[in-house]
Amino acid sequence: EMRAWPRTLLGEIDQSQGGLVGVDVDGCVCGADLRAQAILGPRAHAVNGRPASEIFDLSPLRLPPHNRCHLEEKNQVVKSLKTPTVIAEAKRLWSPSGLWLGLLLRLFDPDLAKSSMSQAVRLAAKVAAPARIEWDFLGDSAVSREMRLKAQAYAQTSSTVLITGESGTGKERLARSIHALGPRWSAPFVAVNCGALTETLVQSELFGYAPGAFTGADRKGRAGVFEQANGGVLFLDEIGDLPLRQQVNLLRVLEEKAVTRVGGSESVAVNVKVVAATNRDLAFELNQGRFREDLFHRLGVMVINLPPLRQRPDDILPIARFHLGRLAREVGLPQVRLSPRVEELFFRLPWPGNVRSLINALEYACNQYFLAPFETVEPEHLPPNLASAAGGKPLMTLEENEGADLLAAAEKRTLLKALGDNGSNITKAAKSLGIARNTLYAKMKRHAIPRP
Repeated sequence: EMRAWPRTLLGEIDQSQGGLVGVDVDGCVCGADLRAQAILGPRAHAVNGRPASEIFDLSPLRLPPHNRCHLEEKNQVVKSLKTPTVIAEAKRLWSPSGLWLGLLLRLFDPDLAKSSMSQAVRLAAKVAAPARIEWDFLGDSAVSREMRLKAQAYAQTSSTVLITGESGTGKERLARSIHALGPRWSAPFVAVNCGALTETLVQSELFGYAPGAFTGADRKGRAGVFEQANGGVLFLDEIGDLPLRQQVNLLRVLEEKAVTRVGGSESVAVNVKVVAATNRDLAFELNQGRFREDLFHRLGVMVINLPPLRQRPDDILPIARFHLGRLAREVGLPQVRLSPRVEELFFRLPWPGNVRSLINALEYACNQYFLAPFETVEPEHLPPNLASAAGGKPLMTLEENEGADLLAAAEKRTLLKALGDNGSNITKAAKSLGIARNTLYAKMKRHAIPRP
């Protein structure tokens, strides 16, 4: 009788808005009305009997065990895995005695049925629907096309992704794009900067802690970022800065897909797609004994290397024009554009800070509008260092930039080797290089090498 509920229920519920799909206690589709079949498309007849999780992303629902007592729970919006525009309002069903009966899904296609969606569903759909991806790789260069292709492909699985690249190339932005493009789009995206965590706090931040685990801990305990991101994507930025002693704990979680809170004894299962990022050469760190080989291979299942902006000059102007329009709208400016002089300057600049420094320059220019309004961004509206470059000596050519890149990479390797050979002792490393401590600190800052 319990399995006959969809046919009975579908006859009692108002079907004038959206289509209805029933999901039984085993999680399989057991009924779909004609309106739902029309929304699902030509293959709708084949959904009966199939696991609903193959058709809809049900991860936001946190489905209960069969014997759980009835609790008042709000309806939630879920997304079709096969047709991205189709969303559904999911209602959990319980018998009067509190038995779990399954789900009732009310389907809507925002492109076809906006007028029939309730205000609450429209609001939920607006929040839950993946936004247009504002790519940092906005140009049509070969690099941009490759980045789009990789992000879209790698977003579809639960495998880990490692993003490498210089500071400012847009690693977190690409990680968010992977989240939005994949089936976990409606689940959490949690970002943590491993380089900002002290060694004593890494484990509790990543894995959480049990009540009373240590002095000053929350009396109720706290979930770590793995539990916070359960069902979604966890972005581990600056993974190369993770202390060596904590890397084995991270590897264990990736392998076992479960975490144990600090001070606790119970293992908590987690379903998380990990996207890690670093501006370090992890292969070099591995050779220096500062990164575990097993973790290196576990993280590098799929690797995306973001090239610096100077190595894709054809993308500079499309990126600049896009962000200028975005920033102008944000600060309330009328439509402004780049002058030919500024476009030529942008094309020739080496952009050591990559996309981040380009955006900062444009934001600076937008703020100059309030001092003296303008229609086109001229060199004098740019930060002083860029404005002076416009009238100064010729900038480096692309070939010269590439040569400088090789020299910079060689210098960084030399610094890292000196630090590694001397146990990260600044005084000894500087002496072995024949330079002063302050000079070594300056070079470390230039190459984004964190202080020991």
